[in-house]
Amino acid sequence: MAHPQRTPARAHRLIGATAVLAVALATALAFARVFVGHGPTWKLLAVGLASAGIAIAFERRSLILATLISTAACAVAVAVVVFPQSAWFGLPTVHTLHLAVTAAGQIGQEAKIQVAPTLPLAPLMLAGVVAVWAAVFSMHALAVRTGSPLLALLPPIALLAFADTVLEETVKPQYGVLFLIAALCLVFADGLRRMQGWGPVWGLPASSRSRRWSMGSGARRMGLACVTVAVLAPFVLPGFGSKAVIDLSTSTGAGLNPLVSIRAQLNRTNPVELFRVQSPVAAYWRTVALDSFDGTTWRPEPSQDPVQIQPQTSIAAPGLSPSVTTDQPFEQHFTVTSDLGSPWIPAAYPPSAVTSDTTLRYDVSSLSLSADGPLRIGTTYTVTSSVVQPTPGQLDQVVFPHPSQDVRYTSLPKDLPTSIAAIARAWTQGQPNDYRKILAIQDRLRSFTYDTTVAPRDDALSMSDFLTVTKRGFCQQFASSMAVMLRTLGIPARVAVGFTPGTFATGTDTRVVTTNDYHAWVEVLFPTYGWLAFEPTPGRSNPLAAGYSQPAPDCVGSKCGSGGGPGPLPGKGGLPDGGPGGQKGSRGGALPGTDRRSSPLGRRPWVPFAAGGAAVLLLALLGLPLWRAVARRARRRRGGRGVRGHILATYRAFTDQAGALGYPRATGETIQEYRVRVGVQVGTAEPGLARLTGLAGAAAYGPTEPERDLGHEADRAARQALGALRGTRTIRQRLLGAYRPSRA
Repeated sequence: MAHPQRTPARAHRLIGATAVLAVALATALAFARVFVGHGPTWKLLAVGLASAGIAIAFERRSLILATLISTAACAVAVAVVVFPQSAWFGLPTVHTLHLAVTAAGQIGQEAKIQVAPTLPLAPLMLAGVVAVWAAVFSMHALAVRTGSPLLALLPPIALLAFADTVLEETVKPQYGVLFLIAALCLVFADGLRRMQGWGPVWGLPASSRSRRWSMGSGARRMGLACVTVAVLAPFVLPGFGSKAVIDLSTSTGAGLNPLVSIRAQLNRTNPVELFRVQSPVAAYWRTVALDSFDGTTWRPEPSQDPVQIQPQTSIAAPGLSPSVTTDQPFEQHFTVTSDLGSPWIPAAYPPSAVTSDTTLRYDVSSLSLSADGPLRIGTTYTVTSSVVQPTPGQLDQVVFPHPSQDVRYTSLPKDLPTSIAAIARAWTQGQPNDYRKILAIQDRLRSFTYDTTVAPRDDALSMSDFLTVTKRGFCQQFASSMAVMLRTLGIPARVAVGFTPGTFATGTDTRVVTTNDYHAWVEVLFPTYGWLAFEPTPGRSNPLAAGYSQPAPDCVGSKCGSGGGPGPLPGKGGLPDGGPGGQKGSRGGALPGTDRRSSPLGRRPWVPFAAGGAAVLLLALLGLPLWRAVARRARRRRGGRGVRGHILATYRAFTDQAGALGYPRATGETIQEYRVRVGVQVGTAEPGLARLTGLAGAAAYGPTEPERDLGHEADRAARQALGALRGTRTIRQRLLGAYRPSRA
């Protein structure tokens, strides 16, 4: 009698769980397209499966409890997937919380500047993990708890729509087909659940099977036809795959937002050509100088209104003495081939004359050239530059004035961590002059690791972390850190933004500059010689600074230093020989992705994930028996009001414990059927179980409240029956029973 009812319940729950897992996989797989590489895809697939698994495991518990457990598990997933270096054996720590809060504050900024598919940056991966987890959990809750499969598909559909909106690629219908199949499975599972109330679905007599097959064949053909039409119909619709009539996306131009957008452009899947330049000399094409640092961001700060450039205008480089001889001037002819989205004009520094059909201006103090509006395709102009290239011996003789004489280029926020100044002093210890200190900081930074996947932050806390812990970043981190460190030493410095020289077009003398050439470097204001460029980024070289970027090979007197290498930094900030920042085995010239050891996870990136999984599994193994015991006690308290409720609660607690010992009560099995079956299996349990069953039946169906003493008698009968059942099991079986379902 019980067996025919038990099979449908198990089968339906299994089908429902399978459908939920299928939707979770399809959602995570489709959403993972917004990230570059297979790594984020596997991580989001694991997140979707974990969220679905927890939702399925606790679907019979209260929604509040399931939500709390899911939230805690989501925090573990964030620690393992997004911030593994901060987790403690896979569990989130206070440092994890700090990193998550910081990354959450950067999600909006990253979403504005990144181009999909993007690298798995921490803020975006944080958003992706939480979004997939929440979508899958809410999908399960709506489908299983409220019985609304169509409403349950809305959260996953939102993630799919987001991925399709931000991706700039050809249509890939396989993701939609996969999701459609999973969605139909979810609707099918809900239909089976509803049909269970109409009558038996499984186990039909042999004579009825052919009739059922005949009745269902038409429905199957109809379902297959609907799926086929849904997959093929979009391809025959007018305008499929073309641009939207109303473009709701942000601009796809290559506009330059100083420092902030550099990494977004460097990480483009398909670089965009920006301009072409004809020049006899390779140079950095500078656009703007950033001389104001507020502790978070570098910004340009013009000293006065820009001066309009006339045909006869001669531009004088700030800080350059008239007595200094410059190199032979050279011309550069620029042609803009893509909307730059900014008014700044690329040119070799320092420009001395500009010719253009459009109105141009320049800032006197920074010599940044600008137009009235953003540069557009087809804009042409010619710049003449007179480069200053002093020798290392000449720079060895330079004495910098006191910082108070020009606070604009030496000022720093008051809340700057003192550790940054301490690092600057340690790196320059023993250097005989300011020029050698500049080279010492430059060379030490060039021994770090170039990596465009780090977050584009300039704040003091991330800078300190960059200098002492991660020692990896791209041009933004290197230029910003060097400029700040020089200012702590009283040396006037700022950050310059522009482009590296570019590459020659095939068969021409024209250089092509693309988004891959975005760059930032450092400029230092030398008395007499003006602003000179320095390059702290590994793997980059400024052709116009090559003559003074290294100290003089031969020097005599107290003004000469020992070379480039500063002494080791004492304490925690030290850079020991052979380490990422040391001289032995230095990877200063490595390009992104060439150093396999540069991963913060070391040679075994799977260790934190394995440790995290082991920690979660251990907590589950230890916590489940305790949780079941607490839950049984709580149910007894809730249902134990009055003698009648006390007896029934005692019986339910008995069946739970008996199920854990391997004697579960089957779905649909009456209490008398259960007593007979268990009594046959374990004869010694029959007396106690018979008495408990009789008391439970009288309490459930008796017209009057049982006597007070019968509640204590039910407790004694339950203990007697459980003792007999335990006697049939070994200690190992009892321990394993703590994890066995209490019902068949």
